Amino acid sequence: MPHYRLRTKTVAVPEEDSDGSPAIFVPSGTVLKVPDDLANATGFVEVEWDGKRIQMFARDLRERAELTTPLSA
Repeated sequence: MPHYRLRTKTVAVPEEDSDGSPAIFVPSGTVLKVPDDLANATGFVEVEWDGKRIQMFARDLRERAELTTPLSA
């Protein structure tokens, strides 16, 4: 799974089993594990942040994050 670093604070939705918060903000500089197919994803994608799974808009990730590890061949 490639890693991306957020360039700006970005909204996310926690998994359903969280404390019930409707949305959270992930701070800039955060490194996320992101699915390999981000380029083709639409809507929400599930990512891993600090050992937790959250959902973010694929478009937000493409526009606000930079790849920090290369995609696997």
